[in-house]
Amino acid sequence: MEKNGKTTSRQKRNTILLVASILLVAGIGWLVQRQRAAAHPGIYAVVQYQGRVYERLDLSEDTELLIDDGAGNYNRIQVKDGQLSVTEGNCADQICVYSYPIDERGGVIACLPHSLVIYVEGGED
Repeated sequence: MEKNGKTTSRQKRNTILLVASILLVAGIGWLVQRQRAAAHPGIYAVVQYQGRVYERLDLSEDTELLIDDGAGNYNRIQVKDGQLSVTEGNCADQICVYSYPIDERGGVIACLPHSLVIYVEGGED
């Protein structure tokens, strides 16, 4: 019975260490993202819809934007932790949704079926 008791105790300890390690790594990642957003003041995303500037989104402020053309076509844009992504859209190819988040000047996400282009500008040279 002692062997089972030791094994159970060891499993609990290993589980606690694993959870603590995961939380530590997640916390460090969150801090790095926050610091990265704060280190690049004035970075914003320009949202162009149908060839015109629709909105400018500050990447240091978490927000969400829904672009809906009223005819059933839409894209949902999210800024979170200094990164912008298209989280949802009803275009056929879903390239915009599967694009990596953008967070630096020069980053671009496009949804050509919906005439949507988002690019990052600003920051220090």
